[in-house]
Amino acid sequence: VILPDGLECFVVDNPNVSAFTDFALVSRKEGRIIRKMTDVVTLREERTDSSLLCLMKEVEALGSPSDLAVIVCGDVDASAISAKLKYMSYMIPSGVSLPVASYPEKGLTPVRMMREGTSHPEMSQVRAEWTTLRTPENLVGTIQKAVYDKAVYEFGQAVCSRVRSGLRRKDIAYGDVVFRHVGSTETYGDEHLSVSATVADDDVAQTVETIKEAISEVNEYGVPAAELEILENRYFAHLTTLSSNFERSNASYVKRCMSAFLFGTPVMSSKVALDFHKSRSISPQVREKVFSTVAAALVDMEEVGIKDRVSQVSVNLSDTLAFPDCNPEIKVSLRSSKKDPMSGSFVWTFSNGFKV
Repeated sequence: VILPDGLECFVVDNPNVSAFTDFALVSRKEGRIIRKMTDVVTLREERTDSSLLCLMKEVEALGSPSDLAVIVCGDVDASAISAKLKYMSYMIPSGVSLPVASYPEKGLTPVRMMREGTSHPEMSQVRAEWTTLRTPENLVGTIQKAVYDKAVYEFGQAVCSRVRSGLRRKDIAYGDVVFRHVGSTETYGDEHLSVSATVADDDVAQTVETIKEAISEVNEYGVPAAELEILENRYFAHLTTLSSNFERSNASYVKRCMSAFLFGTPVMSSKVALDFHKSRSISPQVREKVFSTVAAALVDMEEVGIKDRVSQVSVNLSDTLAFPDCNPEIKVSLRSSKKDPMSGSFVWTFSNGFKV
């Protein structure tokens, strides 16, 4: 709802919570939440009113209501909250809308291979990362965005499956193999995609080739219809999980409303998206063609060498020991931690061979 002074408001009556409400103020110029009150007990009307007054006071101080949005999600009477916000908005001048800085477009960039250190001294994370143009604003709320998001998810799962198979064929032990997509509904600027695997340092070179081969294969050849059906069912399971777990919290609704305000995303639950996809009757041939079109446009496989990037890993102070009669700069690091099956306690082995 857009109020008389230009302020936009989103009010959600969350049936999954009782007595608690989240309040947030979002700035379009800054692209983020600039004020948030979480788990406010709103059993008494006075608490709700005071929270709304705090937000509206900040709206008045900022002086450009049309660049702001108030979000209220929780155990509330949506119509009553909307009426109160409308009444309060009459007391705030509309102000002048400030221009939103445009983001630098890189568009589709070549895949870069990165190697980062991990908390384990002999393990590395190998990551392929690249960007592609965001979905145009006028298409974010259309069927095209829903179809695109599904195809990107399936692309990531297909690549990860090939990375795992490739590493097993080369007898390479691996940790997590993860695909990540930061899309147009989560950030300004280009969309970011990455595929990563955690392996031993000695296996980095082979892992780089495995990841590149997997991305290139899906990018160039797509996937067979039978595999695509499996990937589609996996996407449906993903939406089902989101709708049954994540979307029960006030925070999840605040995030969706913020995305709707900043990026024009439809305020649509994962269940609605799931019902939409399941209601469409598409032949395997058309489904395969749509996937192949997205996959082909998603990646630039120009040859790019691996780049080392050392990252700072947060280490708990209990992970190192310093001895009083030694150089204080020399520390002993934790090599392994193993649970004893008999006692249930943990045995720590340090880099100097000591066990505790």
